Amino acid sequence: MKHHLLIYPSIFLLAFGNAYAADDVKMYDKIPSKAELIADLMPPVTRGIGIKSVRTSPCRASTFKAITVGIAIHFKVNSSELTKKAREFADLLGDALSADQLRDCDFEIEGHTDSSGSKEYNKKLSKMRANAVARYLINHHSISPTRLKAIGYGEDRLLSGIYSRSAKQRRVQVKNVGRFR
Repeated sequence: MKHHLLIYPSIFLLAFGNAYAADDVKMYDKIPSKAELIADLMPPVTRGIGIKSVRTSPCRASTFKAITVGIAIHFKVNSSELTKKAREFADLLGDALSADQLRDCDFEIEGHTDSSGSKEYNKKLSKMRANAVARYLINHHSISPTRLKAIGYGEDRLLSGIYSRSAKQRRVQVKNVGRFR
């Protein structure tokens, strides 16, 4: 069964099971199952009427639309070292990215911070955190480095409706971009 999230601009936060969604991002607070994560990162398959079916990856489709999932990969204050809990999420992500359904997809690993600290420091720290997750996926799950791109956004993309210094702002998001062009 496919779950659909409705996100209204006037609503800041919608509860959905063990995840929350805001700004077109499904955000997990608890570890989802591998199947849930794969389903959330997988683009919907669209079928045209009268068009012959071609076995191709949805990530290569010309109609592909990027999908972003937020994962609670947390770090100690001022650190880019993955905690034990962060490694649990990273391991799940590595398992999902290795799954047959997602092997043909490329991903941006997005680091985010809260609003404490200077903008310059937060940008650097978020990039270091995104790099740490990408390195972990490459070294512990044999994900090809060509499938990953680490980006640090610092505090530039705070989730709306959540206190700017909240721990929920300090997150890593994974964006299925289809294929890097």
